[in-house]
Amino acid sequence: MPFASALRHALATGELPPSWEAYRQELVVRRAAHGEGDGNREFARILQLCLTHPLEQVTAALEVAAVGGRYSVEAVSHLVQWREQAPGAGAGAGAGAEAGMTSASPAPLDPATYPQYQLPQPRPDLAAYNQLLGAGASTSAGLPSPGGERRT
Repeated sequence: MPFASALRHALATGELPPSWEAYRQELVVRRAAHGEGDGNREFARILQLCLTHPLEQVTAALEVAAVGGRYSVEAVSHLVQWREQAPGAGAGAGAGAEAGMTSASPAPLDPATYPQYQLPQPRPDLAAYNQLLGAGASTSAGLPSPGGERRT
């Protein structure tokens, strides 16, 4: 398994921050406790995120996931993508992206980001509903009421 040797090398040489090893250990324990398979394989998938994203960005996402108790590649990947889509994040975000991920809760939504939801909405026409309410009294003869007795 070629990726396992890269993982072993990165951990042995200390190229990764200490939070990575703590995350890996907790991931292995949690996956084993739930019978979800090998935590080291899952961790290798997290390492693969570093092939397409900066190490600092993946580290920040990994640390936020750990604070929130989310130990999976999906959680870390989601946080990395969320950070990339956040306003002001981008190729040159670097430390700013890491600083923006210190909270485990997502940033509030900015209504200006979603102009399609800012369109004026027409008021509902309740005339048809009111007709049903009026018709319900005259057509309910012979049907049981909620209490069980028949209406006449």
